[in-house]
Amino acid sequence: MKKDPFTTAIRQGLGCKSKFIPSMWFYDANGCKIFEEILDLPEYYIPQAEHEIITNSAEYIASELPDEYNIIELGAGNGNKAINLIQNLNIHSPGCEICYYPVDISSWSNQQLRNKFEISLPGIPVKKVNLSFLQGLKGFVDCKKPRLVMFLGSSIGNMTITESIKFLKEVRATLSKGDLFFITFDLVKSPEIILPAYNDSQGVTARFNLNLLTRINKRFQGNFILDNFRHTPVYNSELARAESYLKSTKAQKVYLKKLKLTIKFRAGELIHTEISQKYDTNSICHVCTSAGFGLVDSFFDNKIYCNGRLLRA
Repeated sequence: MKKDPFTTAIRQGLGCKSKFIPSMWFYDANGCKIFEEILDLPEYYIPQAEHEIITNSAEYIASELPDEYNIIELGAGNGNKAINLIQNLNIHSPGCEICYYPVDISSWSNQQLRNKFEISLPGIPVKKVNLSFLQGLKGFVDCKKPRLVMFLGSSIGNMTITESIKFLKEVRATLSKGDLFFITFDLVKSPEIILPAYNDSQGVTARFNLNLLTRINKRFQGNFILDNFRHTPVYNSELARAESYLKSTKAQKVYLKKLKLTIKFRAGELIHTEISQKYDTNSICHVCTSAGFGLVDSFFDNKIYCNGRLLRA
């Protein structure tokens, strides 16, 4: 069987003593659909906070942009964030020529996004890029038009602080002098607010996490029994981050036929699936300046749950 990144990730992650699956593999078609449900949950505060940040910042961002530019969004998802921003930019700076490039590994998400743009912003060209973030950005290295790169959804939180600096340095290296980078960070706050966002009352986040096992079963002819695993989120106060796990409820063996791989689990053993790093203003400044970006301005939502930073390369 030809190896691919998903195969490599599963072999490495489930073959470790401390098992893990990188969070990027949440997003098959079904995972994307479940995540759409998460975005509408009352406990998941990030979309509303970002909506306010975009509304509060659009006039200023528009004043920093030329009459013609490209918007490149990393991890575009359903496109709601970009539609919101572009609509607000058009209010404050009508007549600009914009081309929008959504970069997302999920072809399902990119098709849903295109459909939304045809309804909400029919005059904006949309050119899908089905690649990883950095692979997608590298395709614009020789681009002559100024760029506004978006990385919203507090997606930077899926990396550790060290990983974030490395990633942002690589992003910075693909940009031209003067390009703008708009990023949001989820701020440190009470665990009573944070944890329900990853363990909602309707069990949607649990389905999202467990869907990883369903995806593995389908791809590798596995025999994971979902009832033998429990979605287990915790808040790590020392590292200021939410962590998601799948906990084995019993001693068991799982076989992935296509990989000829047997995986043993102890009762209570964990598979680490995601982190969501939380930031304070000092750690945000550290990450951005360490990556070589200059601050243009900073924006907050009304509850000060998230922070948006407009940076310049």
